[in-house]
Amino acid sequence: DDSTIPDTQSLLNKYFVSQKLYFQNRPRTLLLQVPRSGKDFKVFHSVLPSTTLQIGGLCGGVWGNCFICGKKPYFKCASCYLERDFKAKFSAVPFCEKCCTVVHNHPDRSKHKPVPATTPRHGIRMNLVAVLCIHTSHYVAYCRVPAPVDSTADLIQLHGEEGAPGKVLPQKKYTWVFFDSMAGREVVGGCGGGPGSPFEGGPPL
Repeated sequence: DDSTIPDTQSLLNKYFVSQKLYFQNRPRTLLLQVPRSGKDFKVFHSVLPSTTLQIGGLCGGVWGNCFICGKKPYFKCASCYLERDFKAKFSAVPFCEKCCTVVHNHPDRSKHKPVPATTPRHGIRMNLVAVLCIHTSHYVAYCRVPAPVDSTADLIQLHGEEGAPGKVLPQKKYTWVFFDSMAGREVVGGCGGGPGSPFEGGPPL
């Protein structure tokens, strides 16, 4: 659907499925290059950055129950995930044994190769920490950084035994900052960032 803006979660899922890839281990960091190459041709008009990536389904497991009947899944099919008839949540469509047989008896799916389903690794999420946009020598970035503790509302009061006041710890809060490599420069062609610091509040992500 051309009217739908893809996000990085769906693009990552489709890429892994089409290339038959899985994470062998949980990655500590993940750099994603969005497919928008070329000056005159763009694969997508826009791509929405997912603030959280769920990669448990990309570690070889399958989520949920059988797509057809809701029973416990014993098989999964990555090829079915790429079809519009199936809208699985992650990287493969789960099936019980009976439904897997019925679905893949269809002539259009005769070349699909379902494999035994395994339990996914739950709770594997990665948070977005930065978005970098590059245009020749000019780049801008949105970065997720710890927010300063500026009031008692940002503190967590821990209590000791019998309700006695305990240690006070700051909450882990984050904010987004905007960086423009051309800020403060005058560039021919109107590509400069204009006056001011390269680090600003910037437009919302």
